[in-house]
Amino acid sequence: MVDIQTVSIAIASASVVLVAIYHAFQVRHESKVRQTELVTKLYSIYASEGFQKEGHVFMEEETNDYNTYRKKYARDSSNSFILY
Repeated sequence: MVDIQTVSIAIASASVVLVAIYHAFQVRHESKVRQTELVTKLYSIYASEGFQKEGHVFMEEETNDYNTYRKKYARDSSNSFILY
C-alpha cells in the first residue's frame, strides 16, 4: 500500500509543477499586455493632431544636405551628442 509520506510528496511535486506552468503562462500574458500597451500609446501619439501637423510641416521642408539641416536646427556647432 501507499503510505501518507509518498502521497504528500506526490502532491507537493505536482503543485510545484503546476505553479511553474502557471507562472510561465502569466509571464507570457504580461509580456503581450505590455506590448499592446506600448503599441496603443505610440499610436495615440502618432495619431494626435499636433504630431500629424508637425510631421507634415517637417516632410514639406526642403533640406538639401546635412550641413544645411545642422545650420537650421542644431543648437551648437560642436560634434557632441546627447545620451538619454
